[in-house]
Amino acid sequence: MIPMQNMEETEKFLTEHPMTLVYISRSKCSVCQSLKPQLERLLENYPHIRSASVSADELPEAASRFEVLTAPAVLLFIEGKERWRGARFIQREELEHQFIQWSEALEQ
Repeated sequence: MIPMQNMEETEKFLTEHPMTLVYISRSKCSVCQSLKPQLERLLENYPHIRSASVSADELPEAASRFEVLTAPAVLLFIEGKERWRGARFIQREELEHQFIQWSEALEQ
């Protein structure tokens, strides 16, 4: 995951890649700390999905921009538009289903 430093970089990242995952977390969130490595392992199976991490502590405007009320939050963007989101307790199976579904849709 590429750490985002500011909102301009984040917005640009979303538009540069057809399929993007944005991971929003907080530094004192134990669920956030345990989920990130799990996501990184899952994403190894989907090299076409670009991923970015955003700290809501360092970039509070990100939580506002993406309307994130709790951390962690996982947002999946397809061609710059949010198509799926999960927050707090994210089901790996559901997220992987979304990866497969949208990957197939983009191939057509």
